[in-house]
Amino acid sequence: MEDYQEKSIHRQVTLSPEKNKIAFIRFQTGLIQVFISNLDGSMQKLLYETSEVIRSVSWNKEASNLTWYVSSTRELMSFDLETGKINKQPILTDSYI
Repeated sequence: MEDYQEKSIHRQVTLSPEKNKIAFIRFQTGLIQVFISNLDGSMQKLLYETSEVIRSVSWNKEASNLTWYVSSTRELMSFDLETGKINKQPILTDSYI
């Protein structure tokens, strides 16, 4: 029997503006997780976990926040790396300009 805990796929790896950290999305057995780590993959820290689809993650210029969009809930998520808090901002996708 296969051990599904060991199977994971890493996608959308992005380098911090200071070029000393990476953020990445891990797909693992029905969960999607957002992580940060050192460049060599050490010191991995789980920031967020969901069963919803997350396609990309991006850093702000100061490397103090990570942002991603959850399309199923229509929320822009922003993780403050200093406080560890997540800010959820609803996005109205039904309005047109």
